[in-house]
Order: sequence, then C-alpha cells, then structure tokens
Amino acid sequence: MPAERKKSASMEEKETSLGNKDKEFSDRRTVNSRDKPKEDVRLGMKRETLKPPEDKKKKLEEEKRKKEDKERKKKDEEKVKSEEEQKRKEEEEKQKLEEEEKKKQEEEVKRQQEEAAAQLREKEEAHQLHQEAWERHQARKELRSKNQNASDNRPEENFFSRLDSSLKKNTAFVKKLKTITEQQRDSLSHDFNGLNLSKYIAEAVASIVEAKLKISDVNCAVHLCSLFHQRYADFAPSLLQVWKKHFEARKEEKTPNITKLRTDLRFIAELTIVGIFTDKEGLSLIYEQLKNIINADRESHTHVSVVISFCRHCGDDIAGLVPRKVKSAADKFNLSFPPSEIISPEKQQPFQNLLKEYFTSLTKHLKRDHRELQNIERQNRRILHSKGELSEDRHKQYEEFALSYQKLLANSQSLADLLDENMPDLPQDKPVPEEHGPGIDIFTPGKPGEYDLEGGIWEDEDARNFYENLIDLKAFVPAILFKDNERCSQNKETSKDDSRELKEVKDNKDVSASEELELELENLDINDDPLELECGEEAEDVAKKLLDEQGKKQGADSTGADNSDGKQASRKQEDEEASTGSHLKLIVDAFLQQLPNCVNRDLIDKAAMDFCMNMNTKANRRKLVRALFIVPRQRLDLLPFYARLVATLHPCMSDVAEDLCSMLKGDFRFHVRKKDQINIETKNKTVRFIGELAKFKMFSKSDTLHCLKMLLSDFSHHHIEMACTLLETCGRFLFRSPESHLRTSVLLEQMMRKKQAMHLDARYVTMVENAYYYCNPPPAEKAVKKKRPPLQEYIRKLLYKDLSKVTTEKEGSENEDEEEGEEEEENTDYLTDSNKENETDEENTEVMIKGGGLKRVPCAEDEDFIQALDKMMLENLQQRSGESVKVHQLDVAIPLHLKSQLKKGPPLGSGEGESESGDTMPFVMLTRKGNKQQFKILNVPMSSQLAANHWNQQQAEQEERMRMKKLTLDINERQEQEDYQEMMQSLAQRPAPANTNRERRPRYQHPKGAPNADLIFKTGGR
Repeated sequence: MPAERKKSASMEEKETSLGNKDKEFSDRRTVNSRDKPKEDVRLGMKRETLKPPEDKKKKLEEEKRKKEDKERKKKDEEKVKSEEEQKRKEEEEKQKLEEEEKKKQEEEVKRQQEEAAAQLREKEEAHQLHQEAWERHQARKELRSKNQNASDNRPEENFFSRLDSSLKKNTAFVKKLKTITEQQRDSLSHDFNGLNLSKYIAEAVASIVEAKLKISDVNCAVHLCSLFHQRYADFAPSLLQVWKKHFEARKEEKTPNITKLRTDLRFIAELTIVGIFTDKEGLSLIYEQLKNIINADRESHTHVSVVISFCRHCGDDIAGLVPRKVKSAADKFNLSFPPSEIISPEKQQPFQNLLKEYFTSLTKHLKRDHRELQNIERQNRRILHSKGELSEDRHKQYEEFALSYQKLLANSQSLADLLDENMPDLPQDKPVPEEHGPGIDIFTPGKPGEYDLEGGIWEDEDARNFYENLIDLKAFVPAILFKDNERCSQNKETSKDDSRELKEVKDNKDVSASEELELELENLDINDDPLELECGEEAEDVAKKLLDEQGKKQGADSTGADNSDGKQASRKQEDEEASTGSHLKLIVDAFLQQLPNCVNRDLIDKAAMDFCMNMNTKANRRKLVRALFIVPRQRLDLLPFYARLVATLHPCMSDVAEDLCSMLKGDFRFHVRKKDQINIETKNKTVRFIGELAKFKMFSKSDTLHCLKMLLSDFSHHHIEMACTLLETCGRFLFRSPESHLRTSVLLEQMMRKKQAMHLDARYVTMVENAYYYCNPPPAEKAVKKKRPPLQEYIRKLLYKDLSKVTTEKEGSENEDEEEGEEEEENTDYLTDSNKENETDEENTEVMIKGGGLKRVPCAEDEDFIQALDKMMLENLQQRSGESVKVHQLDVAIPLHLKSQLKKGPPLGSGEGESESGDTMPFVMLTRKGNKQQFKILNVPMSSQLAANHWNQQQAEQEERMRMKKLTLDINERQEQEDYQEMMQSLAQRPAPANTNRERRPRYQHPKGAPNADLIFKTGGR
C-alpha cells in the first residue's frame, strides 16, 4: 500500500508537472500566436510516437507494395506505348517506301511514254524530211532536163503571131514581175502563155533582177524564168549579164541589204541548178559572190544568215553538203536520201573548202566573244559585290552583248549542223570566292527546315508558318466569286502582249525589264499634295483620294484592253451591287468594325474567307483597302495580320494588294519629301506596314530597298528612325534572301559608314547598331558537342535528369511517410525537453531526405492555408462554371419593304424582325442566292426554345430600359431641386446693391515725354 501510494503520488507529481508545462505552453500560445502551430506539431508527433511499431511497419510495407505496383504498371504502360510507337513508325516507313516506289514507277512509266512519243515524233519528222528531199530533188531534176533541152523544143515564128503583142498588156505584165509572189504563180503563168514578150525581154529581165523577193517567192521566180528560157533563146544570156552588172554595182554599197543579198544568192543558185545558166557560168558567179561575202565578213560575221540560208536550201546540190540531221535520220531509220547528182563532186569541192574556212573563222569569233562575255560578267559581279547594283549604261551594254552572243551561238550551231562539223568547247568560269569587306558575304540559304539564326530567313518555325503557309481561297471559294480578278488578269495579259508586240516592231527601242524597274523606282508616280494622317477623317479622305487616283490610272491603262463583253459584265455587276447595296453595306461596315479584333492567324484567315465569300465587290474592295490603310498608328500589332489578309486575298483579288502598295508608296514618298519633324508614329507605321507586306512578297523587294535607299540618302532625324524601323521589320528577310542579299548588304554598310562619319545622338547610334546586328548578326561560335561512350551518357542522364531538383523533390514527397517514423523516434526526447533554447533549435531543424533535397517539418498553419486555398479555388470554379458565355451576335436591320408587312401584325422585336402573335413569333430569314439576298418570314411557335428565349430576352431588355428611364428621370428631378436650392442660397447671400451714381476718382494720366526728375525727387527746379 505505501508503495502504491508512493507510486500514485509520483504519478500525480508527473501529472502536475505535465499540467504546469501544458499551462506554460498555453500561456506562451496566448502571448505569441506563432507558437500554436509548433505546439500542435509537437503534440501530434508525440501521439504518433505512441502508436505501435507494428502498425507503422505494416503501413510502410503497404505503401512500398503500392509504390512497386505503381512503378510496375508505369513500366508496362511505357513498354506497350513504345511498342505501339515502334509499330506505327514501321508502318509509316513501310507506307512511305511504298509511296516512293509507286511514285518511281509512275515516273518511269511517264518517262517511257515521253520517250516513245518523242521517238514517234522524231520518226515522223525524219520521214517528212525524206519525202520533201525526194520531191525537191525530183522536181529540180525534171526542170533541169527541160531547160537543158529547151533549144530543141522552142516554138517557131508563126507561134508568136497568134499571141497578144499589145503594148498595154505586155508592159503591165513586166510591171507585175517586180512584185513576184508565190500566190501569183498561176495568174502570172496564165498571162505569160498569152503574151508575145519577144520585144520586152530586156525589160522583163531588169524587172526580175530588181524584184524584192522573199525566200518563199524564189521558187515562183525560178518557174517564170524557166518559162522565159524555154520560149525565148536570148533570155538566159540577158539575165546573166544583168546579174553581173547588179553584183558589180553592189560592191560599191557600204551597207548592203542582207535580205536582198540572201534571196539573190539563192536565186542564182536555183537558176544554175535547174539549168537556166550553164554550170560553168552559174557556178563561177555563185562562187565569186559567196567568196566576196565571206572575205568581207571574216571578222564581224554579220552575213552569217546569208551563208546559212545558202547551205540549207542549195548546199546539197551546189556543195554536196549532207546535214548531220539528215545523216542521223538515215542511220537511225534506214532511210535513203537522194544523192547529189546534178553537179559533179569536183565542182563541189571549192565550195566545201570555202564554207569550212568560214566556219573556222566563225568559231574563233565565237570563242573570242565567249571570253569577252565572261570578263564582263566577272566585272559585273565585282561591281555588284562592291556597290550592290549596276549602272543603267553598263547593264544595257551587257544585255546587248549577251544578246549578240546568243545570236552568234545559235548561228554557229546551225552552220555546224549543216556542214556536219563539231562545235568548239566553250569552258565556263568556275566561281572563285572573292574577298569582301565586313558584312558583305555571299549568302547561301540553308536547307528547308533549318531555321537557326545563322542560316534561316525566319526566326523560327512559327514565323515561317505565319508568312509562308497561307490558306488557298480558290480551294474553298467558288470561281464565280472572283471572276473580276480573272478578267483583270486577262486584260493585263492582253495589254502586256500588245506592248510586247510593239516592242518587237520597234527593234531600236528595246528596254530590258530591269531598266523599266529602275525607271519606275526613280519616277514613282505618286501624288505629292500635302497630306496629314493624324486624325481618322483626314486619313480616310487621303485614302479615298489615293484610291480614286489609282482607279483613274488603272482605267486609263485598261481602256484599250476592255471589250464590249467586259463592259456588259461590269454594268451587270454594278446593277447587282445597286440592288443589294443597302443590305451589303451594313454587313461590310460590321466586318470592318470587327477587323481590328482579328489578332491571331485563325481569325484573320476566317475574315479573309468571309470577305471573299460574301462581300467581294469592287466598291467593297476599295473600302477594305481604305480601312487597311488608315489603321491607327498605335495599333502596330495589327500590321502583320493585315498584311496576311492582303496576301491571302491576293490570288482572288490582286487589286487589293496593288492599291494598298500604291497608297503606301505615296504616303512614304510624301513623308520623305516633306522633311518635317512631326508625326513620327505615322511614319513608323507606314514603313512597318511596307516591311510586313514585303515579307509576304506583296511589296516587291526592289521597291523596299529603294525606300531604304531614299532614307539613307538623307540620313538624319526621323529618317534614321524610319530606316531602323524598316530594317527591324524586314531587314533580316531581305538580307537572307538570295536575290536581295547583295543590295541589302551594301545598304547596311553604307548606313554603318554614315553612323561613323556623322555625329549622331547616342539614342540614334543604339538604334542603328541594333538594326544592323538584327539583320546581320555577328558570327557566333557553335558549341561542339563532345562525343561520349554510351555508359557515360547514361550516367549523365541519371545525374542531370533523373536526379535533378524537380525529380528529387517528387521522390522525396513519395518517401516522406517512410522516413517520418525513424525521424520522430530519434527526436522524441528532444521534443520533450522544456528548455526554450532547445525548442527554438527544434523548430528550425531541417531534415535531409534520401533524394538529396530539403524538407521542413510540417505545421498546422500550412495545412490551414492549403485548405483555405483549395476552398477558394473550388468556390471560384463553381462560380465560373455557372456563368454563361456571351456570344457576339450580328444584328441585321429589317428591310423597309418587309417592315410594312410586319406592321400589320403585332409589334416587332428589336433588330431581327421578331414579334409575338398568339402562339407564334415571326422571324425574318436572310438567304443568299448568287449575289442577291432573299428574305422570308417564318412563324416560329412559342413552344420552341428559340422563340421562348428570345421573348424572355426582349422582356428583360424592356425591364432594363424602363429601369434606366426611371433612374434618369429621378436624376433630372434631383438636379433641378439642387439647382433651385443653390439659386435661392446665392440670392440670400448676395450683398446690398452699391450706389453707382457717386463721383468717381479720375484716373491718373501719365505725362508724356521724358520724366521730370525734379518733380519726382522734389528737389525744386532751377
């Protein structure tokens, strides 16, 4: 008993001590509120230490088992996923290989078909050439035999007495001989058979020699000469003498007519072949003339077309030439061409030698011109590398020389084929890399898909998709909706064809395309009237003015190209627009108002499709251009999307881009010429818009670079900011595009030189450097990736990925329960210590966990905060889920002719033609058939959800209007009362009226002249 009492007493003492400690702890909690969560944590840990260890072990084992199952499931899922991915890749590769194999087979079949078609075509041409050669040979042979036997078959004297010898008909026939054509063969032959021309041989011969023949008319002239020779014996000697006199007179000509020379040489060759001239007389005359032509043309080779014509038409009989084309056809298709039997090979040999000598001199001339052309190209490349552009004279000189070289090359190839000779080797210069100054380098674009800073045109893949991947409106929109664009393009093509024909007619006024572009850039046809684009109304007036001028220019340019069908179509379209204009105007106005809200790619593409489908008229396109042009200067974020809209519409509406670019050119030229120091935001907006259009290839690169050149020519103040803005917008695109790289690099270097030479403000210096290095960043050394063995790569993966901070914190949270038991057992005695210093140390103790991370001891305050946060988030989600999403609806006004019908019934609703009539509510349905809008009244029952919702909405709107009306009336009454009270109060406080009839003190009159010092200082006068 005493022991038990002693034990109970000791227990009571412990309880009292514990009670005292609890009391102290409670007092401490009242003093400092931050100690409460720590005490709760300590008591919780005490309770947990009293739990049986077996339960903890079971709990740990259960959690460990769950973790293992979770990891096993995760591994299985990953394995299944990897197998599926592998199968998918294999199927894709297999499908890709099959598609490639199928494509190869299709290409092979297509190539075989093309080869078969080409071979068939070549065979047909060879047979046609074979047939023509035999027909020509047979006709010449028969005509030669007739002419050689003409002396035995000429008519007697009594034959001429039966023919017509009248002066009138004979002189008329002789005059006709001066204009011989192939179409007159039958009529001239008929007239010759009925006339006695024995007294007019000399006149007939002179007319034949002086006749201006074409190559196609030579056969007719030879036929008539054969008729003369077969009837009149003195015709051939007279013709030979006149030809000799004609050639002697031609030697004195400084610039002989090449066309007449070509036809004359073939004419006398044909006369010799058909036997009108003897072989000795005719061949000597031909050889003499051909030798004179070749000797005079050994250096310039301006008469090479004469030699080619002679070889093509008469070379087989006169010189025994067999063209390479004929040889290949004979060998390939086993064809036998007619032999050269008319003239013996001994007589043909001098002609062959003469023609081969001419071909040798021609090849030397070709090699010399080839080297000269390469030198000019090399010099032009150096000038381009140093200056970025060629002068107009030098470019024109190069174009002319290149054209003459191409003609000489084509003539050399033709003559080589006729003579069966080989063309000389014309080696091409290998491009040698030249040294350039800083920043001027030869740009080689990277492969598709490489978008790094060093080699790509675009900054990243998203930028490339934005500027290159545009939707194809023609795939979604019917062709009838953009018929105007096709008509305009046809008119432009016809006008281009007409201008091309005019250029062909005027050979001496040829102008290259590059020269025309330079002239356009130097003389931009832009209005220079003073324009101010600060406020919306003025900007809209400017846009309208520019559009009107642009329309006048286009109308003037296309006046000649428009036909009656185009005018009728335009009138028809105007009638359609007038019939639907009032309703369409509302839709277009709503579209233009919503356009600034299109701030992503999907919205702007949808807007482009909507405009093309529903609003594509000429007037609406002009409205759209005006709205794009007057974009607010603060909304620079809209410019890329507006430029994308223009680029998307361009295939269907090319006039939108043309009008907008013309207006931007005019605005830019105006700001540059005015040279004022205001409206910098408007100037930057203009050049930024130009840059965005340039990246979509709507604004030509040449025009963009010309704008930059104009700004650099007067590089000061606002022009510096405009140039830097333009470069920051599209400088990288221009610098990394191959066709504009050289000019851009030269202009960038010019800008940097101006920066060094001019004393610019520090702000301008920073802007210039930023723009330059954005376009042409300095070369950065790429970090070379070190190759490591697979084992080291795996270890680095474990250290830097699997055991990173994120993964270790996650691992620590999973293993938290496993370590809590051991940590709490070790710290139990420490927590029960009553020392205040030890409690402070315990509160700040941090425990290391297995993964290497840090974890603080949990406290009740953190739990309360997390619970409150979760509760707040849940309430917010519930509140947001109950809110209804408001969808913007476009209200269209009811047409006037339908309002009269609806007024007969119950009153209409607001804006959409609804009304309540018993159990139904009328709606006006808007449909579109072609370009016309149609309206139909539908009675929707009130039991439907649409009518009921609309009726409720109308009632709510009516109640809201009444409430606002009441508030407004109350406010007015209260304001009237307050005004009345203020007036009465002011009247009560107003002082008594003063006497205005009292005498007033006269105003001081300042003395005139110099001041009187004696009077001022009262010193008295003298």
